[in-house]
Amino acid sequence: MSMAPLLDLLIPVYEHPEGLLRILNSLIHAPHEVRIVVNDDSTTTQVEDCLKGHVLAQRVIYHRNQPSLGAIPNWNALLAKSNAPYAMVLHHDECPMKDDFWDVLVNKLRTAPDMVMVDLWVPGIWPGTVRLHTPRRLRRWIVNRFPAYLLRRNVLGPPSVIVLKESLRAPFDPRIPWMVDVEWYHRILCVGGYKVHSLDGAALVHTGHGHSISQSMEGTPSQRRCKESRILLESGHRSLVLRLNAGSSFGFRFLAAFETMAWMVVRVYHRISLGLFRFQSLPQHLRKVL
Repeated sequence: MSMAPLLDLLIPVYEHPEGLLRILNSLIHAPHEVRIVVNDDSTTTQVEDCLKGHVLAQRVIYHRNQPSLGAIPNWNALLAKSNAPYAMVLHHDECPMKDDFWDVLVNKLRTAPDMVMVDLWVPGIWPGTVRLHTPRRLRRWIVNRFPAYLLRRNVLGPPSVIVLKESLRAPFDPRIPWMVDVEWYHRILCVGGYKVHSLDGAALVHTGHGHSISQSMEGTPSQRRCKESRILLESGHRSLVLRLNAGSSFGFRFLAAFETMAWMVVRVYHRISLGLFRFQSLPQHLRKVL
């Protein structure tokens, strides 16, 4: 008798079979409560072809979009398919850092938390090393005390760092591709009465390889953030952080300039301290990726 799924692992893929293979290889010994769902938005068959020969091919619920949906609609299509108690959206340029990732995560989900937040590691200063994307204490403080600040600075990283229970799932907003993840976080975290559980023992690595929707956007990050903040304000959002992003008045523009300088100081300090002194060596099988 097959075990009922506890976690829907939702994997959107676009022309990057190597990334999908890395994820699947990490799942070979994963608990069977993990159900693997892949939506392939590629225009070629290279992802489908590489999946056919994999040992987990029979466990994967695979669908190729014809025609392609685009990145954000593809994420939403995966969320719409999910009906397990928990869901996680894992992109093809991310993968677990350690072999026990899925065991640690599933064991935590068995305790029925509302949300679980895992670590994210990114390439470090030294070759073959990685550092934390954001210091844990800073990330926890913002998530628990000031989630609106995520609309200004993404201290979490990609959506894969948040594992959600079914009642908290929400679609991504396709109107705001630059802020799509932070607006999604903000909407979910502002639902009252729920607690985010940090799982420091489980870590993902962001490889930075493969197609990213931000690569195809025009303008600087601040210009994109300003434009999309105005879209959200016009839709009825009342966050002061969005007004800060949009530069609604001279006062907000002054505050935005001050915040930017302060953030750059914090960012440089943490990048140096985390990269020089608080780094980890990559497992051997990931060293060729980064």
